[in-house]
Amino acid sequence: MSQNLSANNMTAASGMDTAIHTCMPYPYPSSFFIYGVLLPTIAIFTLITNSLIITIFMRRSMRTPTSVLLIGLAIGDILAGNVILPSYIYVYGLHNSDQYLPFPMCIFYDYGAIFGAIFHQTSTWITMVLGIQRFIVVAFPLQGRRFFTIRKSVVCIVLVNFISLIMYSPSFFSTKYSKVTVNGTVLCICDDNSDISDGAEGTMSILRCVFGQLVPCTVLTITTILLIRRLGAEKKQMMKIRADENRARERRDFRHIRRTSLMVILIVTTFLMVEFPNGIYFAFMFVDSLTMEENLKVATIMNTLVYVVNHINFWIYVTLSSHFRKTLKRLIRSFFCKSKDSNGKNGSFESTRCRNFDL
Repeated sequence: MSQNLSANNMTAASGMDTAIHTCMPYPYPSSFFIYGVLLPTIAIFTLITNSLIITIFMRRSMRTPTSVLLIGLAIGDILAGNVILPSYIYVYGLHNSDQYLPFPMCIFYDYGAIFGAIFHQTSTWITMVLGIQRFIVVAFPLQGRRFFTIRKSVVCIVLVNFISLIMYSPSFFSTKYSKVTVNGTVLCICDDNSDISDGAEGTMSILRCVFGQLVPCTVLTITTILLIRRLGAEKKQMMKIRADENRARERRDFRHIRRTSLMVILIVTTFLMVEFPNGIYFAFMFVDSLTMEENLKVATIMNTLVYVVNHINFWIYVTLSSHFRKTLKRLIRSFFCKSKDSNGKNGSFESTRCRNFDL
């Protein structure tokens, strides 16, 4: 997510000492509609659809090293969008964003933004691992399947979450919070933490830009291009194979691998469409080439795109995976078509409705 999410604007409170700064949320353009209504709505839908993804991929028949990574990606996307959701609804939906934040909402707002950035970073790295894994499995099937196991996918997800937390942990200490009462209202006081120097904070920001965005985007671009070329070569080879029984099974296996690979390619492509511009924008922030107003406009656009991409993976699975669709259909049927009374008329009615149920 845009780094503008993780800091509050420092504004001197009227009638107060100018050395004291009260916390205010950033005055994003159309903040009520976008941050108070639109993004919370997308985040809630993402919670629902990604919960379905997790439920489906957790089934034994769907469990593979790739699906485990997709589960980790779904969890990261849920948390990235929803961890700051209460703050968005309160600050931009219910609270006047032109007013100072009451204590301790400033802490919830800032920490929610930091945790959102952490989980978004986790999703970024899991996507990078997913792209690398898919290329190796397709290009080197025997070695890839031995190396990429379900256990190693789980370890990778845990490790990525840990590294992301470590990388962003200094952000929790970059601001000091206190409170002051003005006209009967308890307000937040935000001051920069002098224990963290500007040089150290700049170094951390550069590391996030390079290893958090530019490196994953570069790696994913290279592996995706190589994967597409490899799939093209494999397709030409399959077209030359004679139609005997063993070869037919081999072609079916290739079609399954190809569908899964196309699904991963589409996930990576939509990710890159947002993260490449996001990385470029983040780099521009270092040279202060944009005004505050321009930064807020760009940040609003990028944050909206990130929320949309977090939600779109579900529809990629539905579109490209017949196995996912069938499992989703069974899941929905089992939820809506349970008999109220298996021995009564209600039970017969429910059974008939279940037989006729279709997506």
